[in-house]
Amino acid sequence: MIDKNPAHYFVSFDEYLKKNPNANVCDLGFRQSYALSEIEDLRKQFEEGNQAALLAAIYYCASCNLPLNDWIAYAFIKRYADVLIFAKYKTWDKVFGLPYPKGTHLKALRSENRLKFKVWQYVEEEIKKGLPIDDGLFEVVGEHFKLGKTTVSKYYYSQKKCNAEFHEILKNSGIT
Repeated sequence: MIDKNPAHYFVSFDEYLKKNPNANVCDLGFRQSYALSEIEDLRKQFEEGNQAALLAAIYYCASCNLPLNDWIAYAFIKRYADVLIFAKYKTWDKVFGLPYPKGTHLKALRSENRLKFKVWQYVEEEIKKGLPIDDGLFEVVGEHFKLGKTTVSKYYYSQKKCNAEFHEILKNSGIT
């Protein structure tokens, strides 16, 4: 299943850079490889109806100095024209989709994005000390972060998945 929240990738990437300030992932070649991989996933999401994936693709192109792919340029021009030239819609939401599903609590999302990497890191440190991956471990970590064991488990496995995808991109980029 493709993760429909591109912010999850940004969080792990930013956290990685904070922890590894001299990492070679900062060079343009890596960023572009990463972005191209994400853009392909976003194209699939867009074709499946996720309109917000278009703006995420534009973000990757702009932030990594990449030209817009034909599908991105065409989709953007069509939506721009539908709103500002043909006046088919009053708001951008109709053509780009909502940035978050209805009912999303932004404060909770910011907290999750801020804590996910830290929770994963803490769990990994506890595993190195010999603790098994089970509810007991998630309870210990939860006490440290004032989170429930279910939330800790969710954050841990979500970040673990992001890390695996990140390392796959690193491996395929030829930089490491």
